[in-house]
Amino acid sequence: MVIFDSGYSHPITSDRLNFETLDEAFSSHVELGDNKRVEIKGSGDVKIHSNEGNKKYIHEVFYSPSIGQNLLSVEQMIGRGYKLFFLIKNNVRFIIRRQIRE
Repeated sequence: MVIFDSGYSHPITSDRLNFETLDEAFSSHVELGDNKRVEIKGSGDVKIHSNEGNKKYIHEVFYSPSIGQNLLSVEQMIGRGYKLFFLIKNNVRFIIRRQIRE
């Protein structure tokens, strides 16, 4: 499950297997919207696949084994030149496309 929010400064996942690269020397804490404080035990790059079959990377993803769901920062993705398209059918799906800047 992924929760999309415009308030998070970094995407966060609890699944170590999501990472293509992971720097476990990085540590920090973040406070969530419910004032819960979670420990960050690493930062790295997560590989995703677009609908077109291309590999894309989300950089600076935080690793927190104690968080209950994956959090994706909409603000960070848009700030890095991605466009997010949300499609709702029987279930929720999303498409991430890299915007080409000239």
